[in-house]
Amino acid sequence: MAEASKQRGYMISGAINPERKVTFTIDNFDMEIPQFRKTPRMFRNRLLNKIHKHLTSLSNLLADWLFLALLGVFVAFISIAVEMTTFLLHYIQRKTVTIYNLHSPDQSYFTRMLGFSSWSGYTVGLVAMSACFVHFVAPQAIGSGIPEMKTIIRGVILIDYLTFKTLVSKVVGITLAMASGMPIGKMGPFVHIASVVANQMCLLAARFDPAYREETRRMECLAAACAVGVACTFSAPVGGVLFSIEVTTMYFSVRSYWKGFFAACCGATTIRLLRGYVAQTEVTVNAFYQTTFDRDSFSVDELPLFAVLGVLCGLLGAIYIRVYRTLVMFLRKNQISKRLFQRNWLVYPIIISFLFSCLAYPHGLGMFTTGRIKFGANLRDFFSNCSFLALPDEPMGCGAEIYSHWLNRGNILMLLFLFVTVHFFCSIISFTLPIPSGVFLPVFVLGSAIGRLFGEIIRQSFGNSVRIAPGIYAVVGAASFSASVTHTVSVSVMIFEITGQLHFILPVMIAVMLSNAVCAYLHPSFFDTIIKIKHLPFLPDIPPANNLVHTTCAEQIMVSPVKFLTKVTTYREIQEMVETQLRLFPVVDNKSSQMLVGTISHGFLAELLEKKIGEVARKEEAEKRVRRAIETIDHHFKDSEKELTEQRRKVQSENDCAALDTETDHRFPVAESKARFTIVPLSEYRHPKVVFPPVSIPPEAPVENTLCRRNSASRRNALFSLQERAERPNSEFLEEHGIEHHTINGSPNEHYLIIKNYIKQAKKYLTHMKHGPLKKESKKNSCYDLSDEERKMWEEEQLSQEVELGENNIYPAPIQFVKKTSLYKIHSIFSMLQLSKAYVTDCGRLVGVVALVDVRNALENTELIVKSEHKKSCKSDSFKALRHVSTNIVDILTPPLEISRGSTTVHPSVVPEHPVSSPKESIPPPTFSSHLRSSLRSKPQRNNHFEENRPRYGSVCERRPEDLVEAVAYLRRKSLAVATTESPK
Repeated sequence: MAEASKQRGYMISGAINPERKVTFTIDNFDMEIPQFRKTPRMFRNRLLNKIHKHLTSLSNLLADWLFLALLGVFVAFISIAVEMTTFLLHYIQRKTVTIYNLHSPDQSYFTRMLGFSSWSGYTVGLVAMSACFVHFVAPQAIGSGIPEMKTIIRGVILIDYLTFKTLVSKVVGITLAMASGMPIGKMGPFVHIASVVANQMCLLAARFDPAYREETRRMECLAAACAVGVACTFSAPVGGVLFSIEVTTMYFSVRSYWKGFFAACCGATTIRLLRGYVAQTEVTVNAFYQTTFDRDSFSVDELPLFAVLGVLCGLLGAIYIRVYRTLVMFLRKNQISKRLFQRNWLVYPIIISFLFSCLAYPHGLGMFTTGRIKFGANLRDFFSNCSFLALPDEPMGCGAEIYSHWLNRGNILMLLFLFVTVHFFCSIISFTLPIPSGVFLPVFVLGSAIGRLFGEIIRQSFGNSVRIAPGIYAVVGAASFSASVTHTVSVSVMIFEITGQLHFILPVMIAVMLSNAVCAYLHPSFFDTIIKIKHLPFLPDIPPANNLVHTTCAEQIMVSPVKFLTKVTTYREIQEMVETQLRLFPVVDNKSSQMLVGTISHGFLAELLEKKIGEVARKEEAEKRVRRAIETIDHHFKDSEKELTEQRRKVQSENDCAALDTETDHRFPVAESKARFTIVPLSEYRHPKVVFPPVSIPPEAPVENTLCRRNSASRRNALFSLQERAERPNSEFLEEHGIEHHTINGSPNEHYLIIKNYIKQAKKYLTHMKHGPLKKESKKNSCYDLSDEERKMWEEEQLSQEVELGENNIYPAPIQFVKKTSLYKIHSIFSMLQLSKAYVTDCGRLVGVVALVDVRNALENTELIVKSEHKKSCKSDSFKALRHVSTNIVDILTPPLEISRGSTTVHPSVVPEHPVSSPKESIPPPTFSSHLRSSLRSKPQRNNHFEENRPRYGSVCERRPEDLVEAVAYLRRKSLAVATTESPK
């Protein structure tokens, strides 16, 4: 063995001892670690695991791609369906115009009036139908949809805004509204429609994949849906994605970029394929629209003119937004408009649609504003590569179709100016109607008209010396005016996709940048204005060229002092917090140091308070008191029975002894034994009967006439013995407890029968609630309840108790700033983390709170901030504004949206109170009644109920005779209350 060991490279030496223990010494240890054999089964398992892992990741990827593709296809089908229906309704109206031959000069007055009535009635009827359908089905479908989606993507949940009912209301409403011919668009509504479709698909997919329940996943799908809505409207996938990012998000996740592009491409491709099978419509801008401008259609010398056009469009865009805001506030505040429109909301859309139909009547003013052509189809004329001022036989002359629309009506410049003026104000008024409407197409058409008018004026000024193409100015005007109203730059990309040419990229970019800068300096965007009007929670951008955002600190805009809870607090303080409308409350270690330890949710506090003083707890307390009353009566009866039994045995023993001594057969009188009762044996009864001698009761010794029942003779004796042992007048005690009383002159069996029924009824209810089939419902629907006075005292006692907030229910990492944090950093953190509030600390000590509305007000009024001034009350306008719903101004034309919650970081102790399908920072009130809370403010006079802190029976404390009377009286009151409650049934 040793030789073999030497050959293997190590030496083993040892000896065997008598106990057969072998010791070894290993020299030159150089053993190799044994290798496990790889069996085919191990290779197969590893291969299967790798395949399963790759298939899982591939299935998740394919699920995302399939989800986005289906989203684009569904929205494209809805878009085509809306266009086909609108085209059919337009065809019906054109047939009406053809029947009455409105352009014929030899028409009678009756025929003209009949034609006007049919024209205006058609418009008014469709607008009224759209308004009624939206109003009664889902008012959330009113308006554009982009401002609301801007707040939803930021984290705010709007009640019933992304439901299927809202989808139906939006689709039907926008179809009828666009068919009426009103100057409105469909891009904003389709952004809303695509978002609703995405939300419903997320709800459906969440049944199979729990990942779609996550809020971040849902927000990514909604961001992609916004791009799909724009792409399916203008068939511009690239510009649609960029535009949706600009108008809906402030900080966009690059990892979600491809999702928006893919979904938008699927939608745009489906639109192009479906258009090959349906008739071409004139409802909206077609994605395949092609302009025919030459490469040298403009020169470098015209670039200053394009810059002037951009500045002009920026000024007009600011005026456009300002007029809209003024009109909306006028309709809300003016007393005449309130009486006329807001009480009868349908009157307003009828009047506005009738006035517009009069202006667009083809045989009236409409002949000068192309009223016979539906709004939106004029873009073909404005983008044409010709001049309206040129003759048909000139090189820049227009065709016969355009000539029939414009050139045969007189001065072309006056016609264009009239078109711009009429549609400038009509489009603004149309946005105030309670119908679905979009703003992009009206401002796009209006901008093209402004650019065409500007180009025609320039061409007329320079004459034939310089080759001017007014169509280029129309394209630049459309891009710059729409960019100024929406405050976006991506419109320039959309215009390239819409027209299919890039020759005018430089003029478009110059005009778009200048118009956007001018309008942004003068007024917020159209969508931000709607957000302010509707009081939606949103944080605006930092104002340009504002240095105060770097010098303004958190301590200058915070709200101080702050209401807080300590880790060991009372239920009364919890109740005060729950009565507020906040979702989160700060928790500090104690009131002296005020070191912030975390936040606690409103829902947890409400649940904690409900368990303490809620309906179930209150009725359980009433049941306990009824049980204690029954126990009190039973204990007193048992003690009295025991005493009387001993007394009876003593009397019997004395009688037996006397009989043995005298050896006579007579009975001892009761008086000789000095006993209160005489035992008379009767042969016809199995047990002896107690005979009550006349008891002299003073007149002032009352007892209740309708007390609880007991029919046994022993308990009757117990009660009479108890009456005799009373140390104080019973009348005073009974009067104190509010019990009816008079002297006992009748048979005592009546009183004990009543007592027996009371106890029997009470035990019956208690047994049913304890062992019934539905214990929880039995407790909630218990027949016994505390009276108002008892409830006051009980709640006063419960609310004064202390409770320790557990660490598991406290979120330990709330967002907080130091006092010197700049407004610029606060704005960035609020925007990126989607916060609704953050706390301000000084070395860990809670000193204030900054809410979203405080940051918004500080950004809007940075020049008015006084650095040394603080807000002193947490009940100031800032906290009231967290509800984001105006209570002073009521708008019935456009009902305010209900906000479920503002955006905030969600932690385990905070869960949304509303489901995702029903996307105010208002919080639902606690489950206990307001009457209960108001009753706590009044201090009760006296505790007349059966107190819980009374000594338990069976203890060393001596039982009082008054306890029995009090227990019987309490049981009587509860039995009468139950009988009164059940009598109507």
